[in-house]
Amino acid sequence: MTPTPPPELREALAVREQGQTADALRRLRDLHRRTPDDIGVLFYLGAMEVESGNATAALPHLQAVLRAQPSQPGAMALLGDAYHVLGKNADAVDLWRGHLQQSPDDIHARLKLMEA
Repeated sequence: MTPTPPPELREALAVREQGQTADALRRLRDLHRRTPDDIGVLFYLGAMEVESGNATAALPHLQAVLRAQPSQPGAMALLGDAYHVLGKNADAVDLWRGHLQQSPDDIHARLKLMEA
């Protein structure tokens, strides 16, 4: 059974959907300080950091998700994206390939592999 995400996480994601990225990031960072081991918070905080162009800040969050759930395909793809932005292409390629083993139809990862 999948745990229900905390209301604060749902609220932060709703704010993000409204286009208020800075507010959503602030909420996620605050929630992370209070719940540092919450995998959902780590995942979405890492995702938003990548989307916001802050790949370095995303690394510890996405790495923590993969330590807890080594074959989590979304975290693999996002961490690959972060490594690619940071010029760590070999690491990015490894993660995208691992992601494609879990999600073979992911066009995003396939395109990233072609670009690398």
